[in-house]
Amino acid sequence: MHRMLMAPPPHLLVDHRDNESLHNRRENLRLVNHHQNMCNRPKWKKNASSKYIGVTWVKKSKRWRAYITANGITHYLGNFLSEIDAAKARDEAAKKYHGEFACLNFS
Repeated sequence: MHRMLMAPPPHLLVDHRDNESLHNRRENLRLVNHHQNMCNRPKWKKNASSKYIGVTWVKKSKRWRAYITANGITHYLGNFLSEIDAAKARDEAAKKYHGEFACLNFS
């Protein structure tokens, strides 16, 4: 339905700003390229070590590691004692690298 509403040219996709695929109001839809669409992707691994995007548990150091991938390069943002601190660091990097297309852990 979202493709019918927006009628994108072949080289563009339709992105849902809030990641709700059934929320098809025009104000929630935008035309994006593939890279921009991937930036706005929510967490998809259900059995991951962290419930946050871009955060993983490192057994060896017993800390949470924050990371983000931008332009095909993974940037490690540091190790943190708190899972929430790691998620906040990842959110800051997401704003820097992905701008308005960033999918954040905290609004």
